[in-house]
Amino acid sequence: MATNTDAVPAAGSSSRRKLLTGLAAGAGVVVAETLVQGRPALAGNDGDVVLGQTNNETSSTLIINSTPGSIGLVAVAAGAGKGLYGSGGAGSGVYGEGGSIGVEGTGAIGTSGGHGVKGEVFDSPTSNGVYGHAENPDGSGVYGQNDGAGFGVAGRAANGTGVLADSSNGTALAVSGRATFTRSGKVNIAYPNKTAVVSVPGGLAASALALATVQDTTGVYVKSAVPNTSNGTLQINLNKAPGSGTNPKTAHVAWFVVN
Repeated sequence: MATNTDAVPAAGSSSRRKLLTGLAAGAGVVVAETLVQGRPALAGNDGDVVLGQTNNETSSTLIINSTPGSIGLVAVAAGAGKGLYGSGGAGSGVYGEGGSIGVEGTGAIGTSGGHGVKGEVFDSPTSNGVYGHAENPDGSGVYGQNDGAGFGVAGRAANGTGVLADSSNGTALAVSGRATFTRSGKVNIAYPNKTAVVSVPGGLAASALALATVQDTTGVYVKSAVPNTSNGTLQINLNKAPGSGTNPKTAHVAWFVVN
């Protein structure tokens, strides 16, 4: 799975901060002049937008800035307010479409009865549906938290890799708490048997590695764990049957398959 970072602008660059600061200051001057000098905010049939009022329309309002590399619309809020708020009935509150990034947000929040934030890519083979970037020692590029019983972060892929963990110099995957794997389990082998065959979810590739060990003190051990790639099973062989005819026992064997 490819992760495209070349087209992502450097978040927090000085030139970008200067541009946003200048635009915010300019917007503040326009608003201040309107309030202090009493300049009227024209509206109605002439097509102007009324500041501080509800503007009802039956068609879309389009703003075009023809200067390359510039910003089409700047919204600034003081204090803990929201710079821009979008609400959609059964659709999207805010929808963005761009050549490299659909919606780029610093401190962006999305709330919805459906998806809080949704990203989609259809035509680019290396672009990301949602991209997160951070440059600090304790934060996360993408962070997910679920206060219910669901997943904090979930990744699913029909044919590819559901979740990729990669690190050149650090830890690729850190798990704090229990970890569960569907390609693992426990099988019981009772006297007079000394073998067991288990089916492995997802099948077995030629690169599959199988591990098995006895979980009790029945006096036996696992002699071999043999993957069968043709039918996706794992045959576990003990050195002998557990117990005897007069004292039959059951060996509990745990198994685990990777790759």
